[in-house]
Amino acid sequence: MRLRLRVEQDIFAVRQLGREVAKAVGFEAQDQTRVATALSEVCRVLLAEAPETDVTFTVEPYGVPTLQVTMAHSAGGGTSRLAEQLQLVGRLVDTMEVDDEGAGTTVRMVRRLPLGAPVLTPIRMDEIRAGLAQHVPGSPLDELAVQNQQLIVALDEVRAQRDDLARLNAELEETNRGVMALYHQLSDELEETNRGVVALYAELDEKSVQLRAASEAKSRFLANVSHELRAPVTAIIGLGRLLTDSSSDQLTEEQRRQVELIRGSASDLLTLVNGLLDLAKAEAGRLEPNWAEVDLKAVFGQLRGTLRSVSVYKRQAPTRCCSPRCCAIC
Repeated sequence: MRLRLRVEQDIFAVRQLGREVAKAVGFEAQDQTRVATALSEVCRVLLAEAPETDVTFTVEPYGVPTLQVTMAHSAGGGTSRLAEQLQLVGRLVDTMEVDDEGAGTTVRMVRRLPLGAPVLTPIRMDEIRAGLAQHVPGSPLDELAVQNQQLIVALDEVRAQRDDLARLNAELEETNRGVMALYHQLSDELEETNRGVVALYAELDEKSVQLRAASEAKSRFLANVSHELRAPVTAIIGLGRLLTDSSSDQLTEEQRRQVELIRGSASDLLTLVNGLLDLAKAEAGRLEPNWAEVDLKAVFGQLRGTLRSVSVYKRQAPTRCCSPRCCAIC
């Protein structure tokens, strides 16, 4: 579609045609107003530059569907000044270019069609072209009335958006208060938890000190007791050796066997005492284990011989039983 701009009244015709074209190709009401406003502003600037300007509406239905408006006049030069004047208008469209092609100046505006726009088939393009050809431009007063109506609609939308923004701000403020309250609550709980952890660590340190002191006291006790026990046990072993010596009085076979058992028990006790000393050394970290095999038959035989005298003594000693079951056990 083409239209020639000669006088100021043609600005209203271009504006009306631009709005009709935008409506026909599927733009929404706000986008129709943007396209019409951009056209009227560019036409006003170009009309002051040259007496005649050709306005062409072109639709590219393939690839990315776009609506392109080309405005060309024969006056050349001044492209940078025009681009500066039309800088704000460029915000109403996707792309605006000002070119100086030597024979004149050309202004191109491009606006992408919305995603929900109908498919522009050749048949649909012919229908749009035929409908626009029958369009009768209205008077400036009619266009002013339409512009005022669009302005009122835009103001209503702005007011609605402002109300929505105020509501969202109130909700955001309420959410922020809730978040801050939750943050303070979590901070208090975290601080309380930290205090509890610090107190627990202090208690653990105290318990560790007490446990270390108790372990050292136990090690000293084992060492002292072991040293104290070694003297009488060694004495018992020495006395048993004297009793069985050939220079001493002769013992009966049973007495000799009992003395040997006493010496063996004392030796075992000395081994246990040495074990306690080794345990104290192990806890102090000054003991290296020496692994060796043990003959369990010999161990049990020695235990049997050691405990035999105890059982014999119990059978010979007078006892008072409290029940027949106790007598059976004895």
